[in-house]
Amino acid sequence: YVLVAITLVVVAIPEGLPLAVTIALAYSMQSMLEDNCLVRNLASCETMGGANAICSDKTGTLTTNKMTVVQGWVAGTNFLRSGFGVEGVPGALPLDPEQPPSSPLMPAGSCPPPLDMSPAVWNQLCDALCFNSTCEEVVTRKGRQWVGGNKTEHGLLQFLRQCGADYRTLRHAVEPSQVRVYPFSSLRKRMTTLVTKGQQQMVYVKGAAELVLLDCDHVASPDGLSVPMTDDMRQSLLETIAQMASQGNRTIAVAMTRQDRAPFPPDAPELPLTLLALFGIQDPIRPEVPQAVRQLRRAGIDVRMVTGDNLLTATAIAQKCGLLSPTYAPEAVLEGPEFRRLAAQDPAELLRRLPALRVIARSSPTDKLTLVAALMHEGDIVAVTGDGTNDAPALKLADVGFAMRTGTDIATGASDMVLMDDNFASVLRATVWG
Repeated sequence: YVLVAITLVVVAIPEGLPLAVTIALAYSMQSMLEDNCLVRNLASCETMGGANAICSDKTGTLTTNKMTVVQGWVAGTNFLRSGFGVEGVPGALPLDPEQPPSSPLMPAGSCPPPLDMSPAVWNQLCDALCFNSTCEEVVTRKGRQWVGGNKTEHGLLQFLRQCGADYRTLRHAVEPSQVRVYPFSSLRKRMTTLVTKGQQQMVYVKGAAELVLLDCDHVASPDGLSVPMTDDMRQSLLETIAQMASQGNRTIAVAMTRQDRAPFPPDAPELPLTLLALFGIQDPIRPEVPQAVRQLRRAGIDVRMVTGDNLLTATAIAQKCGLLSPTYAPEAVLEGPEFRRLAAQDPAELLRRLPALRVIARSSPTDKLTLVAALMHEGDIVAVTGDGTNDAPALKLADVGFAMRTGTDIATGASDMVLMDDNFASVLRATVWG
């Protein structure tokens, strides 16, 4: 009987079937490349056709990753830039700087302050933004481009440039040995830089607005002095942050303090800070994303967004993308700390909430991995997007991992496909080919 069974199997399966399957997958791979999907794992072409859950980043995938300062608060003065479709807080002053590319820039320390801002405040803001950043502006055949750092830093330095200030004069005036940069921490949601000037050491911090605000016990006054922050001031600032975030803007706080000169510590110091500025930074939705989300939902595929932005920003973006309805259920949204608490202490409750969950805000590097593992535990076929080194475990674990062309080599190495245009709509096209 064994020989008969083997004979039946051999006869039933044509010799050319494996070759035909391989050719079909290879054809799909070539066609997908034309749709901006570089396939690294042939089997993932077929797997993507059965996916029923997609976990996506926000910045650069659902959005264009072009950061622009559209509103802000600087030492007690609110401002708003027109033409970006946002509303300012009551009493916000109009600010529409636009330095022509051919106009010469002035040193950041001597550029005339905008908004009738005092020179002391303007100089402090220029120092904080220029030193606490790792990006550079270079001129290429394609024009002026920002390299290094991240897109948030590009937007902040571009804001200075549009005000006519040149960040390079400040950076080059200080010896590199007198500057210590502590890179952005995904856990603490901030970046810190120490600059030694004479017998003092300046501490500059920028990061998630509501989290940096927790460490601020003073606030910069309009004349550049540091005054104690009252409860009323703190509440007003929280309302300003909420107003910015509710319109889908990323909210960034810039703070500083001084300390006596000392050797640079191995880790970023945690000190009481003086709040200097709040910025609302717009990152527009990719125009094709809402339609792609609707098509995926009609196909029975659930799309979830995992982002480090705060809850208000995340929900506003999710509504614009079509991930959330205007009257979404509370269970559709979770913040990172609550998600991690449920995963560690009440996994049954987390699994119960998974079907309705659409947005995780203020996520940590491990949240995406936890989410993918939970969905796969429930039997879903999961695709996930990621561009950073921290995304590699989730990309490797998922049934199909999508890395970004602009992502790290480690993320690319852990992925099954690479989105050559960093666009969520390309995930839809990969699903169609699958």
